[in-house]
Amino acid sequence: MVKPPKFPREDGQKRRRGGQPGHEPRPHDHPHEQIVYIMAGQMDFHIEDTVTRLGPGGLLVVPPNARHWGVVVGDEVVLNLDVFTPKRAEYAA
Repeated sequence: MVKPPKFPREDGQKRRRGGQPGHEPRPHDHPHEQIVYIMAGQMDFHIEDTVTRLGPGGLLVVPPNARHWGVVVGDEVVLNLDVFTPKRAEYAA
């Protein structure tokens, strides 16, 4: 098993996620900056009133407190890597 490298900053945190076609996204916001990197699939990513289509290699920064959510496009599962700063307590482990 390959282990991902540790995030190099004490105040940051990474999390690998996936999105299934047809899931119902929940708009949300949080006080953390979020960097979204798409590894597979396509997603329409909403930040406030702006929609950006991201595919493999796509990168987007969500500012703190911005209302956002992602919608999977097509039938392929989306695999993405999120980086948060500061760390999110609910993802700490």
